[in-house]
Amino acid sequence: MRKKSKVIAIILASLVTCVLVGGFWPVNGYIESPGGADDLSQFVRIDNKQDTQRGAYRITSVYLSEANGFSYLKSKISPHESFEKASDITGGESTENFDKVQNFYM
Repeated sequence: MRKKSKVIAIILASLVTCVLVGGFWPVNGYIESPGGADDLSQFVRIDNKQDTQRGAYRITSVYLSEANGFSYLKSKISPHESFEKASDITGGESTENFDKVQNFYM
């Protein structure tokens, strides 16, 4: 009976390790998900005057993050997230070069 418990423990530990490694392993793609809708008056001032008009202009954002196994599966379940291939996002550029270009434009 003792030998059977050791075998079960080894199998269980192997399965947990495989799930964790597979979950955090990078996938060649990106996850797009919705960001916030922030009030534009936090970012823009005209002649240092306070905005007195009713209503608000909002600036929206989209989050782009590198995918791993867990985020890939989550994107397949969530209607608000999508998985995109890395080549579709970066145009074939390396991740480092893509990040440099994006930072330049920001």
